[in-house]
Amino acid sequence: MAEKFQALKKAIEEDGPLPDGFWGASQPKCPHCGEICDISDNDWYRLYDEGEHEVECPHCDGEFTVSTRVSHSFDTCEQEAMDDEDDEAGQGKEAGNARSVD
Repeated sequence: MAEKFQALKKAIEEDGPLPDGFWGASQPKCPHCGEICDISDNDWYRLYDEGEHEVECPHCDGEFTVSTRVSHSFDTCEQEAMDDEDDEAGQGKEAGNARSVD
């Protein structure tokens, strides 16, 4: 195994307290060896659940914690009822969605 947390320590020295690849990443990065640990290759689907997860790096066998933070966004732009109202007014879907550009 690589020196404990060697890759993370080096990244913090170079990039500061939130080093690229270790924070806000789409795949966990081992803080020991610095390798990306692919979630699907390692059957780590539990990492998609919010919280803290203990894992072992498949590259260096070092153990580390992965913290998962989940964010949701919502969209209400498309509404079927609006299309129905446009049809009743005789505008149809295409006319109802048309926008004029000044």
